[in-house]
Amino acid sequence: MSDLLRKRKILYIEDEVDLAKIIEDELVENGAEVLRTEKISRAQEALSKIKFDLIITDFLLQDGTGDTIVSKLKSCNSELNCETPIIVTSAFIGQDLLDEFEGKVAAVLTKPHSMERLLNKIQEIFE
Repeated sequence: MSDLLRKRKILYIEDEVDLAKIIEDELVENGAEVLRTEKISRAQEALSKIKFDLIITDFLLQDGTGDTIVSKLKSCNSELNCETPIIVTSAFIGQDLLDEFEGKVAAVLTKPHSMERLLNKIQEIFE
């Protein structure tokens, strides 16, 4: 996996600090460069300046929802990251949420998920 993630830039949006730190550490250990934020506003700022290889976002965040990021990027109004694959994570995934993201994101993962499951999804995206 480390070769697969080596030098990949990942934006990770998660407001559960302990969980975010564990996942960030694992991604970095596997060679990725990770920008982690708890805020949609900071994520949007980064997305306007940095080209990422992958975006991982929680759905329910303190300052909004992950679909804000998905909607903005997938509108492709000359967005730097409009083609960047997105993984959405949430403890509250229902059929409505799955329907909303169908065709817009690379994967939706139910929390809690294992690190192995996340890494497998990332591997599927990059292969």
